[in-house]
Amino acid sequence: MTSLIYDIGANQDFEIVLEAVTSDGFALRHASKMLKNDRRIVLAAVNKNGCSLMWANDALRNDRQVVMDAVNQDGFAFEYCSDNLKNDREIILKAVQTYGGVLMDNEISDKFKNDREIVLSAVKKPIDSSFDQIEILKYISIELQNDYEVILETVKYNGNYLKNISNIFQNDYEIVLAAINNNAHVLKYANPILQNNYNLVFIAVSQENKNGLALQYASEDLKNNRQIVLAAVQQCGISLQYASEELKNDYEICLYAVKHPIVYSKCNSNDSHLCNVQQYISNKLIHNYDIVFNTVKHNG
Repeated sequence: MTSLIYDIGANQDFEIVLEAVTSDGFALRHASKMLKNDRRIVLAAVNKNGCSLMWANDALRNDRQVVMDAVNQDGFAFEYCSDNLKNDREIILKAVQTYGGVLMDNEISDKFKNDREIVLSAVKKPIDSSFDQIEILKYISIELQNDYEVILETVKYNGNYLKNISNIFQNDYEIVLAAINNNAHVLKYANPILQNNYNLVFIAVSQENKNGLALQYASEDLKNNRQIVLAAVQQCGISLQYASEELKNDYEICLYAVKHPIVYSKCNSNDSHLCNVQQYISNKLIHNYDIVFNTVKHNG
């Protein structure tokens, strides 16, 4: 239907354009100037693709209902609304609920960047592949940058933020737990006291997707904890490299470790390369039949 708008005169036909923008809001760009000024046409377009607001006339970009519908569909459409509506709290709140990056707009009043509800809604939404919640926090008030609830919500969606916060929060169990549940490897940024917390470390190394490697950030005591190390090697065999020497001599732990394929890891060198578990097994167990058999079976 969008292609019909290219036909001579079709972009001036109300019914054709309405059907086109209902199917593809971006078809609004091909509509005649008159129909770009038609409220019904523009409402249909922004409800399909919020950012089609960019092709509406100035009056409709200042129409509260049109803009509300646009940012509800895509918060990024906030960029195209009038300066007047960029200071409308309800529109800002609706926009950040679908696109947190709205708070990075310099035209938004500072009072909204210090609005707890708006900020909390924003940090729950990623921006795009180039940015994340950490970028958003650069634009909010200093007060809320150091707000417990804001930090907690942020690390739930982006655990990496743990490295940017003060030691006070890096020593907070709930914040570190939330961060680890998002990204096990941020255990690296936790306070040493929490790196020695059994529950936190167990949760970190037990996560799937080779997060057993988070064992490297555990305290020395927990690297010598059999349950912790066993959980780690069950997720990623090569995490055996971070176990204590005593546990590298543990038959069950080493057997679980070799049952996992070789993975990319730094393996105690400066270069990332393929490495295998065998080099970390004790001399006593390296020639054990079961361990050799499973090494060949699972690693080739």
